[in-house]
Amino acid sequence: MAEIKTLIEAYRGKNIAIYGLGTETERFLLEWGDKLSIVGLLDGFKSDGEVYGYPIIPIDEAPAKGVKLIIVVARPGSCKAIAKRIGDFCREKDIALFDVRGRDLLDAAAVAFDFKNVSGESKATLMDKASAVDVISFDLFDTLVMRKVKSYTDVFDILEHQLHDKGIFIPDFSKHRMFAEKELSKGNPPRLEQIYDSVLKAVGGCFVNASDLAEMEWELDYSLLTVRKAVKEVFDSFVSMGKKVVITTDSYYTREQIVQILNNFELSGYEDLLVSCEYGTAKTQELFSVLSDKYKDKKILHIGDDEFADIEKAKNHGIDTFRVYSAADLFDELGGLSTENEIESLSDHVKIGLFLEHIFNNPFWFENEERRLSVNDAFDIGYLFCGPMITDFTMWMKERIDTQGYSKMLFGARDGYLVGRLFRMMDESKNSYYFLSSRTAAIRAGMDTQEDIDYLAGLHMFDADFLEYLRTFVFTGNVIAMPEGTIVYPNEPLLTIEGNLVEAQLVETAILAQINHQSLIATKASRIVRAAAGRPVSDFGARRAHNNDAAIYGARACYIGGVKGTATVAAGQAFDIPVSGTMAHSWVMFYKNELEAFRKFAKIYPDNCILLVDTYDVLKQGVPNAIKVFKEMRDQGIHSKNYGIRIDSGDLAYLSR
Repeated sequence: MAEIKTLIEAYRGKNIAIYGLGTETERFLLEWGDKLSIVGLLDGFKSDGEVYGYPIIPIDEAPAKGVKLIIVVARPGSCKAIAKRIGDFCREKDIALFDVRGRDLLDAAAVAFDFKNVSGESKATLMDKASAVDVISFDLFDTLVMRKVKSYTDVFDILEHQLHDKGIFIPDFSKHRMFAEKELSKGNPPRLEQIYDSVLKAVGGCFVNASDLAEMEWELDYSLLTVRKAVKEVFDSFVSMGKKVVITTDSYYTREQIVQILNNFELSGYEDLLVSCEYGTAKTQELFSVLSDKYKDKKILHIGDDEFADIEKAKNHGIDTFRVYSAADLFDELGGLSTENEIESLSDHVKIGLFLEHIFNNPFWFENEERRLSVNDAFDIGYLFCGPMITDFTMWMKERIDTQGYSKMLFGARDGYLVGRLFRMMDESKNSYYFLSSRTAAIRAGMDTQEDIDYLAGLHMFDADFLEYLRTFVFTGNVIAMPEGTIVYPNEPLLTIEGNLVEAQLVETAILAQINHQSLIATKASRIVRAAAGRPVSDFGARRAHNNDAAIYGARACYIGGVKGTATVAAGQAFDIPVSGTMAHSWVMFYKNELEAFRKFAKIYPDNCILLVDTYDVLKQGVPNAIKVFKEMRDQGIHSKNYGIRIDSGDLAYLSR
């Protein structure tokens, strides 16, 4: 409050505009209106009329009216959104922009990658505070759970796209949705269906009713929610300690819907649930009075993310508080990691939301001195950085395909696998094919850049006419092949190329590289499968393959030849081959003795207990130990669905008998 007093004193006698038309603006004007030279009120939705005795003016008129300061009366999160919307205008017109707490909204946080300059309390401090109270109250949204989008208003934009997909067009849908909630919230907190009643009245109706719109938003929002795991752990610990735990939340969802959210994330053991629209009052109004009245003469601690609604308002009702930073607040404290000017589309908002949900899900960044933002494993690198980049590339590629009018797309193995899957998720109307090809062969056949031609020219083996021919080369012949998996007899052609001599020779090596090795492996696999006489055969050939491509395509060839699965996980993922595996020699050698290794493996994998018996001595040690473990399993009532032994070395013909 001292900051706002200082600000008002500094601008005494200068023209000021107030941004916001809510009830908090009314209270601000009652307290400070006679001390300020207010020329009008600003709003993101209305630009004319009058409220609280002051005219509503469009922001474009502020400079002409001599406005030197705009004070934003809103919650901290909303202030940031407003600053982004009008900040550049204020800078251009030399108008100061502050929030109602006296903070300069044009003073952007410096980009940082640690929280050394951010004030926050640790989990240990929270536990100390909780130990001194009788009742612990939790905010729900952005505290216990969060959405996988940058802002909750992104939900409205996503819903608008879903409505368009259904052929439902509501003009300025997102704007009307936000305005209806804002207007109705000036009174008693509304329910979601009431908000959509107001939206439909504003747009003159639609062939979809308010109840259906409310249900669509609920289903979408529910699908976007995720739990904040570290806060849930704190919640669960308080419940297990026997503390009275209450959830106090502002929401337009019904109590039943809030309970559904809580059950979905296994948030149980709370004593009471206070939902604003059920009690007809919000946290900024008298919901904390309801909480205090329910637990008279009890010490209460409220945990929440909103500085105004959760912290300031709770303190006004004599309730102790602990602020948990929302993911968006943590992101803002680091200067948005220098991404704010890059976030433009709804797609950008969704990607940033997924980033925030993943890396800022845990609010307790204040546990140690370093406080450094970090990414610790390969999955996080893929999820946070590689995934969005590949998605952007695929979206760009789709736009180019639409512009060029292509109807068929080919995605080559293996680089095209993920891009192809993403493309089909984006557009199912076009024909796209994932085809198997050696990357090396594709590179050899891809002489279509100046660098390729320059390389060949540098070999001094080809004349200029031939290099020019390669520059514009297109294969115009035909390829006729046996379907994969077909039995072929001696001297019967697998594949025929029809075309002129040069074209056929240019593609010959690449095609032979593809079919020779894989046909050999498929044939060998087929013979082994026949010899097994119905017993399952699995591919374990990766370690003997000539390189990674040979291992992956070899596994595929084995599958065509009749094996039931592969131990090469990359092949399983790329070609949808069942993946299976057994024990490793390193497993046996890790334990003090072979019998202990077998027992441990049987305990972990009772339904797939294949024991490797050749690490030390097959007949004197491995097989007897395996039999002993199988008998122990039988005596314990464990009936394995799949058990046996495996031999990798030695005289297999002799040992297998």
